[in-house]
Amino acid sequence: MLLLHDPASPFSEKRHQRLLFLERSVHRRIEKRATALIAAPDLQELLLEAGIPKPGERTERRAVERDLEDYAAYCDDFVPTRQLTGGQRPIGGSSAGYALDVDANDDAIRYFLGEPWLRAAVKPKLSSAIARCFLLAMAEGREVEFEYRRVPKLGESWTPHRLRGVPLRTVPGLDSAYMQMLGDKGVFNINLARVATPVFWTERDCAAELRNLAAQPPSWVRIAVHFQFSDDAQALMDTFSGLRREDSTTVSVIVPAALATMTGDQLAAYLYRTRDRPGEQESYHLAGKALLVRKPLAADESQ
Repeated sequence: MLLLHDPASPFSEKRHQRLLFLERSVHRRIEKRATALIAAPDLQELLLEAGIPKPGERTERRAVERDLEDYAAYCDDFVPTRQLTGGQRPIGGSSAGYALDVDANDDAIRYFLGEPWLRAAVKPKLSSAIARCFLLAMAEGREVEFEYRRVPKLGESWTPHRLRGVPLRTVPGLDSAYMQMLGDKGVFNINLARVATPVFWTERDCAAELRNLAAQPPSWVRIAVHFQFSDDAQALMDTFSGLRREDSTTVSVIVPAALATMTGDQLAAYLYRTRDRPGEQESYHLAGKALLVRKPLAADESQ
């Protein structure tokens, strides 16, 4: 997902250094539509200002163009600008520029959920560009400001909110990409599929908050599932690792507090599927006054 974390980079040391700089430069701020984000002359100038290569050396124009081409081949969200502008070349500059395709999502889905999810009929609306912005910020301990569609409380609507936080870690989830964040009011989890642009790094120094958090002792949560029948408890034990059998009808697990919600969701989803089997029913009333309806289609109705 990140060249920064790729242990098998095929590039030489100098090229790898330039590409790391490019990766960081283009993913610090994500707009809804970025046109002509960067072209070879721009990258040449930025590299020179950053002292890459070393003073007295110069990176040739063709080498920089090849860097852009190779990075576009490496990740799905960095594309030629004309691919986003209907074939038109960017205004100004003789070489084709590159931009971020905010709608590209294959890399993010593959990284957070796995290759089989690319073939799913319903996929989370992740953005590879936004995911890279958060992952890079996590690597550097940077604060991110972003628009977020928070799950509404009772009586509220799906109103976007502006949030800020430092990404701490990725959190495993059943249906999307989740990250734990450190904000002004403490630690919270977000679903990256509900993050909207603009997304950008702030200039706030968060080193002290991160040190304070690291000094705090970890908190743990015990989650137990009590069954009526021992066979159901054994079936759960046979399905997941990491569980502990407390008695014939009780299964438990102790998890870090950061994973408690997702672990509870995972176990609840298992019980929901195996008890009620909603996906196999013609109609099923869901929580929140929703109705799931399943109806086989004729061959000519499937398009």
